[in-house]
Amino acid sequence: MDFILEPITVTGYHGTTRKFAEEILSDDFVASVNEWDWLGHGVYFWQDAPLRAYQWAERQIEGPDPPVVVAARIRLDGFVDLLDQRGMSILQEFAQGYQRLYAQRRLSNVRGANRLDCAVFNFTTGMLSSLGIEVNGYRAACVEGGPLTPGSPIFELSHVQIVVANRNAIL
Repeated sequence: MDFILEPITVTGYHGTTRKFAEEILSDDFVASVNEWDWLGHGVYFWQDAPLRAYQWAERQIEGPDPPVVVAARIRLDGFVDLLDQRGMSILQEFAQGYQRLYAQRRLSNVRGANRLDCAVFNFTTGMLSSLGIEVNGYRAACVEGGPLTPGSPIFELSHVQIVVANRNAIL
């Protein structure tokens, strides 16, 4: 499968609270299963971007428990890499199939609530699994924020996002 990453290890950063960080260190990460998760269900990381993980946690967290970042080594073996056109082509094929099969659901992506994308990623993972191809997660470039300069393709909060579907990939 040339759309599946070869074994490489990267550093991922997970934004959370101090309380949840202590739980992660003693028990393990808990997968996100929201219907609006960008890359489907799993544990989310910013690749090589601890400040971006902290900024996210700072924005999301309310209350007295301070935001923190947990670093983890992630082995990207068995990940679909959307930074490569081969991985993107496979995902586009499954996205088209999903939309043909489930057009009546009328899911959409609206300002960070990516219900359609989440459904497509979960559908792709299930379909590949049914073909005997286990997907441990996905890696994708995500564009956020405003452009660096007018018309620039570089956006201030852009990052590489990783979702780990198989927690054994977290070293």
